[in-house]
Order: sequence, then structure tokens, then C-alpha cells
Amino acid sequence: MSGWLIPELQDVPANATIPSTTSTTGTGWESGEPQSVSYDEMEKQWAAEDAKKKKAAAKKAKERDPDYQIEPRDPAKEAAIFGKLDAIDQRLAMEALNRVKVTATGQNVPKSMNSFEGDDLFWLLRDNLKLCHYVTPTPVQQACIPVVTAGRDLMASAQTGSGKTAAFVIPIMNVMLQGGPCDVAPEIEDDRLVTVYPLVLVLEPTRELAIQVYEESKKFGYRSWIRARVVYGGVSLDRQVDQLKGRGVDILIATPGRLQDLINRNFINLSKVRCLVLDEADRMLDMGFEPAVRQLMDTDMPTSDEGRQTLLFSATFPTRIERMSQTFLQNPVRVKVGSVGSVATTIRQNFISVPSGGKDEALLALLPNTLPGRVLIFTDSKDGAARLEQMIRDQLQIGAGSIHGAKDQWSREEALRAFKSGEIEVLCATSVAARGLDINNVTHVINYDIPKDDDEYVHRIGRTGRVGKEGESTSLFLPARDSYAVARLVKKGTIPVESLRGLKDLQRKEIRRLVEGPEANLYMTNTSNRGGGGFRRGFPRRG
Repeated sequence: MSGWLIPELQDVPANATIPSTTSTTGTGWESGEPQSVSYDEMEKQWAAEDAKKKKAAAKKAKERDPDYQIEPRDPAKEAAIFGKLDAIDQRLAMEALNRVKVTATGQNVPKSMNSFEGDDLFWLLRDNLKLCHYVTPTPVQQACIPVVTAGRDLMASAQTGSGKTAAFVIPIMNVMLQGGPCDVAPEIEDDRLVTVYPLVLVLEPTRELAIQVYEESKKFGYRSWIRARVVYGGVSLDRQVDQLKGRGVDILIATPGRLQDLINRNFINLSKVRCLVLDEADRMLDMGFEPAVRQLMDTDMPTSDEGRQTLLFSATFPTRIERMSQTFLQNPVRVKVGSVGSVATTIRQNFISVPSGGKDEALLALLPNTLPGRVLIFTDSKDGAARLEQMIRDQLQIGAGSIHGAKDQWSREEALRAFKSGEIEVLCATSVAARGLDINNVTHVINYDIPKDDDEYVHRIGRTGRVGKEGESTSLFLPARDSYAVARLVKKGTIPVESLRGLKDLQRKEIRRLVEGPEANLYMTNTSNRGGGGFRRGFPRRG
């Protein structure tokens, strides 16, 4: 059966009426006398009330009917969903990405796609891609879309900013549109949600990433019957439960904690899930979500043997990710675009040497030279992000905002909205915003604090130079704090040697000495920036 599964409804005569229980002759309740109501009249009243409820249920069912699956175009709605998208000529912007090597390995790997045109994609999806100004698939999209459409499990790694989100959202929606509406309806009693049964589950490590994927899903699913919903912590549970009602949920985007909460309350049931997406999987593990992910797998969600498709996307593939893939994926196709953990060639990297205590002065001197544009500044602490925001506003009179863990969800979303819309030019952030956020036209990334983690550096500067566009990053370098971290990235090829021209000769020589020495020495711990000079020895990091 296609469409939503709807209980049979009894027909109700059009002339059904509700008998009056009040007297029209001045007797009964008005006169203070007992009202005599026959049992037959009460049965008629109950039947009429029951008919009213059933008609209301029929109306809700009609809203879910597949006959209403394609909506007409709505200019006002399009303005709200798509906004003022950047209609650059992607054929030029894609040149840098198309030079990146793409490898796909596995059994019977589906042939890659080179265009969004043709019959491979549902016509409505093609129309929505045009509204998004998508001209040509990026390399990761070319390789991944056919794999997902074919129903294969997938492990995919790609450079940050390569279009990974669309690489799984587009084919998932294509499969659903080609197959037509399903018959999995939400359970609702007396207008209260009992349980919803999503068909696709997308797990994201952070609220910001979940919201971003949800916004992309709204664009690709515009005018269709597909209903995407998002749930995450930090906001009212009741509000999110209300949003799950109505037409139900086809694609659910969620963070692990809030999802488990809703499952425990029986609002969400995963027994109908046909496709599971683990997005930014390495970040999920870094944030300690592996037990939560495994707990979700132990619910009544179908296994791979029972037909569930699993897609795992990550910028890097450490050993823990490999182990997870062996547990959750079945005969996957492995797609690698560029070098795992590499930086897009469209990003020009710079380093500025600063003395201890001189970062603020260096930042205030640098920032005016990056404007006009959108500048994202990363610092290691919540207090640092808030302090930099205030300093930039006060001393440079430049519109600035901040996002960090100490802010409530509404404030974080408002700061992101203002940055994306151009109301403010500078956004100060901790690593909470470093992974996967797709903000159009970030022209410059500044590392006020260079991260200790190699992958974190890649993810931070990857906020610029996205999808073939050019970008620039500048890192403020403290020799006593950052030499080991920079040397590791130089040895890996992440940082080109010519990017260090802004450092002093002695600093470049020290980095070269570290690069040419034993690799284990590169994982010794630097002195923190709380004081002291030189380097503090630590234990080599275990592989």
C-alpha cells in the first residue's frame, strides 16, 4: 500500500446533529427543575461527538495523503528557504576541486555521475538544485551519490568544504522521491503525539551541524511530501515534540543525547529506519558519543542484515572509526577525495609571529586588512571568545558576535544568523563551530590560538575556501606554545613550508629541526601559555 497507512473511518450522515440538552421552554436547568434526558438521546449525542472526532481525524489524514505530495511554487516560501544564495559560476569555482584525486574502492563500485541533469535524479530534486544554484557535482558528490542511490553502505572521507552534506542528502531524497510516499504514519491520540517512525536517521555531533543539515534538507525537499525534522538539546523538549506531529517524520536529524531522551519517552521509534547516516563520525567519537551511538544501535533499529543502509562520513579515519565501520557497515564502498585530513588547495595559509602577551595587538592590526569580508576567529576558551568579541566591538567599532558552549542555544543561533546574513562581519568561536558548518563566503579564518590537535587545525581553516572558492587563514604563532603543533602539520604536508615566511629565521630553523628529527619527538607536549619558556617533555603519543 502506498501513502500513509490510515485507519478505516466510518461514514457519518451529513445531517447528523447534536441533540440539545437544555430546555427552550423555561423549564429544566433554567427553572431549577431536574432535566430529563433519555438514554437514546445521550447515545445520539455520544455518536455525534464521536463522528466529530473522526471527521477531524479524516482531515488530518487527508493532509498526509500522497495525492497532495507536490506543492505549487511559492515565491515567499522560496525566499525564506533559499534566501539570497550566491549564484557564482561554479564551473570556475570547481576547477580547483576537480583537480583533486578521487578514489572509490570495493566490490562492484557504481559508476560516478558527472551532472545533475538526466533521469538519474527525480525531476523535482533537479528543480530544487537549480534553485540552490548547483551547477556541477563536486568530486565527493560525483562518487557518493550513485553509491547511496544504489543502496550500498558507504565510508567517505573528503576535504573539509567539499560538499559532503549534499553528497548524502541529495541521494537519500532521490531514493525517497523515486519510491513515492511510504505508509508509516505517526501515532497520534487526541492530538497528542504518541510515536513517530522515521525512515532515515542522520546523527550529528553538535546542534549547529544538526540545524545546518536540516536547513539543507528543506532546500532539497522543497514542494515535496518528504518531511525532515530536527531534534537537539538546549531547547524546549515540548516544542520539538509538537514539531514531530502532523505529517510525521521521514528524515530525522538528531544529536545523540536528545534522540535517546525522546526514544526513552517513546516519542520516537527506530524500528522503521532504512538508512542511517553517521556524519562527522570522527568528531562524534572525539566528543565521547561512541557509547551513545552504540546504545542507539542496540534499540529496535534494523541491522544491516535486516536491510538497513549505513553511511559513514568523516574528514579523518582514525583507528576507532575503522573499528566502528567493521561493526556497523556491511561490504561498504570506500570513497576518498584528496588526502584524508588534507587542506583544500584553495586556502592560502599564513603565520604571524607574536611575542608573549602580544596577540591582542596583532589581531587588532590584522583585522581591518581582512575587511570587507566575513572573518571567523577561533580561540581555545569560552571566555576568550566572549572577550575578543567585546574588544573588537569597542576598539575597532566592527560588528562582531561569538558562539561558544557558555551561550544558550538561542544566542548561538542568533549569532550564526547575523554572521550568515552579513549583519556582523566577525564571528569569534571556540571549536564548537569548527566542524562542518557551511557559512557562505567566509573570506578569512584567524587562529587566535593554534589548536594542539592536528585535525582540529584542518577543520578550523576549512571554514573558508569551500567548494572551490578561494580563502585565507592566518595563525598567531607563539614559539613556546606552537612549535611542535606547527612542525607536525608541516611534516604531514598540511602546512606548506612557504606559509611560514611570516616567522623569524630562528623560529623557522627550529621547526625545520623538529620536522627532520624523530617523529615521536613531535608528539611531546609544549609548554602551555600560562608561563615559562622552552619546551616541556612529555610522552610520545601512542599510535
